[in-house]
This record gives sequence, structure tokens and C-alpha cells, in this order.
Amino acid sequence: MLMRHKCTSICRHVFRNVQQASLRQQVVASIPSVSLRLHDLRRRIALCSFFDNDKYCSRDPYKTIDIEKVIDRLEHSDFYARPTTDYHELTALIRLLDVAVDDGRSADVDLGDPQDEKVFNKSVDDLVLTIKDIMTNIGNPGAAFISRIQAKETLELVSQRIADTVRTKRKSKESWFNMDITRAQDKWASEKKGLSNFITKKGGAKEESS
Repeated sequence: MLMRHKCTSICRHVFRNVQQASLRQQVVASIPSVSLRLHDLRRRIALCSFFDNDKYCSRDPYKTIDIEKVIDRLEHSDFYARPTTDYHELTALIRLLDVAVDDGRSADVDLGDPQDEKVFNKSVDDLVLTIKDIMTNIGNPGAAFISRIQAKETLELVSQRIADTVRTKRKSKESWFNMDITRAQDKWASEKKGLSNFITKKGGAKEESS
């Protein structure tokens, strides 16, 4: 009980006295995850910082983690790229998200139940897509925009980490055999168009060289 109180106290102290996400992320990064208590402290600070809410200071991360709420937070304007976006802060928030999500398991979800497991994996897939949407929204910055490039790299790394380690089982690759009719038709149309463009370019190159 005393150790739990200390975790709550330290977490609340950091949250109230350190305002910038980048500085909070540095605090989290400086805490070694060498014991369950330190791991718990890291997640509490990360959760508070990511959600910007100190209620997570006094709650067990394994009882408060909710992937749907994480997705809702990512859809907030803080994560929408615009001319005024501070990409250093955005990158820090995504790193805090990574620590906060951890393995994504919640004490309230029975992953031994096939239906609950299916819902859980679907929410993980939705989270990965949401992160990738933020990455797409940033666009393709040139070499001069280092902070944007770093933000995109962090988004890519975190989305891949979550896709590979949080799901209870690896997502099966999409093939012609497990695809619905509409997606199959779209995929075929896209590939057909790409092949047509390739042949056209090759034909043009031959004409130019002759």
C-alpha cells in the first residue's frame, strides 16, 4: 500500500510540475523498467501525460487501459497536423502513447474468450490504422523538415510495434481468397491500372529509343 501511494505521489508531482509532453517523456525515459513498481510508475506517468489527466496517477494501468479511449484521444485536434503543429511535442506524445499502451491487456477483458479476443484484436487494428492516419496527414516533408520526419518515423515505429506485439496473434495476410468481393474488385482494378501504366511507359521508352 505504501509503495502504491509513493507511485501516485511521484506521478502527480511530475504531472503538476512538468507541463511539456517532451519533458514528461524524458522523465518516463529516465525511469528504468527493471521492476514491476518502476514499470507501473512509467505507465502511470505516460497515461497521465498522454490523456493530460491526473486521474491515471492513482489507478492501476492494467485496470484503466482502454484502447478505444486511446483511439478517441488520437482523434483529438492535438494530433492533427497543421502549420502550427509542434512536431517535437507530437513525437513525445506518441512515445508516451507507446509506453502507456504497453501490451494493451486490461484486467477487465478475458482474452481466453474467443469473442473477447476477436474484439480486442479488432481494436488493436483500429489503433494501428489511427496512428497511420496521423502519419499520412503529415504528408511527405522534405529533408529540411527534420522534426516532421522524426514524427513520421516515430509514428511508423510505434504502429508497427503495436501491430506486432499487442495483438494476441499475428494478423493474417490479405489474399484473394479471404478478401470480400468489393475489396477484391478494387484490388484487381488497381493492379490492372498499374500494369497498364507500366506497359504504356515501356512502350513509350521503346519508341523514343528507336
